[in-house]
Amino acid sequence: MQQVDTLYYAFFALFLLLSLGGAALFTLSTSKDLRTRVMFAATFLLSLVVALAWYAGPAGVTSLPMVIGLLSLTMFFALVSFCYASYASGFNVFIISALLLMLCLSTAFGVHTIDFMASMAIGGTIGLISNEKVFRLNSNKTKFKSGSRRGNLEIKRDIFQIAIGAGVMAAMLIFGIYSRTIVFAAIILGLIYSNVVSGSPDAPFGEFLHSMERGKTTFGLGAFYLAIGVTIILGMVANSQLALLGLIALLFGDSAATITGTLFGSIKLPHNKSKSLQGLLGYFAVVTVLGYFVIGIYSPLIGLVFAVVESIRLHIDDNIAVALFTVVVSLI
Repeated sequence: MQQVDTLYYAFFALFLLLSLGGAALFTLSTSKDLRTRVMFAATFLLSLVVALAWYAGPAGVTSLPMVIGLLSLTMFFALVSFCYASYASGFNVFIISALLLMLCLSTAFGVHTIDFMASMAIGGTIGLISNEKVFRLNSNKTKFKSGSRRGNLEIKRDIFQIAIGAGVMAAMLIFGIYSRTIVFAAIILGLIYSNVVSGSPDAPFGEFLHSMERGKTTFGLGAFYLAIGVTIILGMVANSQLALLGLIALLFGDSAATITGTLFGSIKLPHNKSKSLQGLLGYFAVVTVLGYFVIGIYSPLIGLVFAVVESIRLHIDDNIAVALFTVVVSLI
């Protein structure tokens, strides 16, 4: 069995490294900007260092073939995230479909899905942050006022996010030890279909999904951030209770803050003028109430901590910030 595992991971590493090499050459050949090339190289190096520290430390992975495969997977996701806006949808479908195949094969060989999710979390986070710094995909985020068409769009988006959150939480509670694998597979399938719809708006639910997007942003980018946030929690937070609390904050608290802030947000926070006191209270209330079913009487404290963290002005997406905070707490 050890020999089979070694051969499998050697093939796995070779497959990913070849994909990375070809994609890297493609990206570098299409970009004449030195800064982009430097950031591209730094993204891979940082992903490699962080992943190595994670698997050698908290994750405790000791198998060399497994480490090689997981490091390759981390760099692979860093590439996908960094170049998300540049690649055609067909290319993304190919690489994400390949990842789904690797997930299925890894399950057959007894590999822990949580390690694969950690690779996606690390590579995806670093790639997205680097992508945003270089291409400034979020520099055109539209500000909206209560009652405006933009505000209605944000409410619509967050109601949809709450529905997704309900599905994730149901899976976590129903499927037990298989829940993380099932949710992760659903995330991959969702990303595949998102890319299909990106290139084919006439596909089933295509019109609905396109109507959910903000103007002047890459289609599916917000969903990709959310997927990475969920994957960070599922792949890097081993404690089930803390993982559930992080998912509640990410999937329900953030949506509650946006909805209440959009409808009633008249008092701006002194440390972050883009957010309101009403939104902060909505976040706190939802996390406290739902968190009670996970952690009992300590939920108000948890709700307050998550609400404060979410309200701080950071230079990274809220989905990533809340998820990373959950990981930090799990390591304390």
